[in-house]
Amino acid sequence: MKHNGESRPAKRERSAAYDRRAARRFVCALVFALSTAGVTFAADDPRDAIAKGNAAFDAGRYREALEAYAGVDENADPDLLPELLNNRAAAHFKLGAYDDARELWVRAAPLRDAAFEALARYNIGNCHYAEALQAVRPPDARDSSSAMASPDDATDVSGALERLDHAIESYREALRLDPSLTDARANLELAAQLKKRIEEQAQKQPQ
Repeated sequence: MKHNGESRPAKRERSAAYDRRAARRFVCALVFALSTAGVTFAADDPRDAIAKGNAAFDAGRYREALEAYAGVDENADPDLLPELLNNRAAAHFKLGAYDDARELWVRAAPLRDAAFEALARYNIGNCHYAEALQAVRPPDARDSSSAMASPDDATDVSGALERLDHAIESYREALRLDPSLTDARANLELAAQLKKRIEEQAQKQPQ
């Protein structure tokens, strides 16, 4: 299993600058890699397409990865379905298609053990968090990957708070399933801090 996560957030600070750092640190999605050393696949083996998709994903070619995953029949091998759904979701996440990613992780979540479901719930939380960050970007910055969130710029307060509530719920569920999932714990803290900051800023706005 390959984990593209970030490190635990730095020391807490009460500033918009902290929120910008938090936006950079909250990720990330998880991609499951096949163990393919020394294995030769048949031309129509779904594992071959998944392996090609994973290689494209690792190289940052997320659309190419999706094309490879799309070539796999979901009914071809039930044992591969959790990995296929998860990896498709991760590629959608990287492309900013958070709704598509979330739907796939919801489907994947119950298909394996508690540890796998915890990772899916964690990533569902990341989708909600990413959408919350979009909601607090100024309209002219939402298409810019360099524009980080600041509660002072919130343009959709209710939408951001709703997404953060869903994110917090998902992270808590992930931790209930796997208390050792430290990234979920870190992101839970960040989501709670951002929610509090947005609420405080909203109270300062003129009615």
